[in-house]
Amino acid sequence: MGVGFLANLSMPDAEIFMRRMLPLFLLVLCNASIAEDDASDVAHAFSRAANFIYYTGFEHSSVTSAFSEKELRILDSNREALNLMIREALGVQDSVGGAMLTAHFGIDKNLDLLRYQILEPGRAYGWEGSYMAGEDWYMSDEQYVYHSRYIEALESITGKPVHEVIELTEWERNRINEVAADPPNEHWEWAMWISRKLGL
Repeated sequence: MGVGFLANLSMPDAEIFMRRMLPLFLLVLCNASIAEDDASDVAHAFSRAANFIYYTGFEHSSVTSAFSEKELRILDSNREALNLMIREALGVQDSVGGAMLTAHFGIDKNLDLLRYQILEPGRAYGWEGSYMAGEDWYMSDEQYVYHSRYIEALESITGKPVHEVIELTEWERNRINEVAADPPNEHWEWAMWISRKLGL
């Protein structure tokens, strides 16, 4: 099957094809450790990891519930290949699964991308849970379902609260302060919430 095969696919089909093949490409590129495992078991573990990582929702089972002990051992033995997928996802989209695997395996190389996701308004709020009035309406962690998961991962890896880990640049601080001072801004709620989380 040559490269021309992809040219005959629609964009959605080509994307699905590449997402399904990516784990296999990574295993080859990173010289995956398959000495103790059947190659099909390794490929299956990485295929499941890809689904977990590229899923853009925030509803995820725990890592230990989503993967078997054998699958986690395979992923742990091939962290380099696993982390290429995690970083690819966290760099371009919401990836709660990527953050959870980062925390589970203690991959501190990804602190930069967790920081990036936390400081981007993104999907600023989830509006989950019961109705709340006043300030509680927008200051509750459960409203910021994506950011909260990224913060959990960062705090799990570092063992410190987020306000002790993230040191803002002058530009970042000014950006948050400007949005927080502008209630009509679509990201005002996020700016108010992240200001409190970072102790601004």
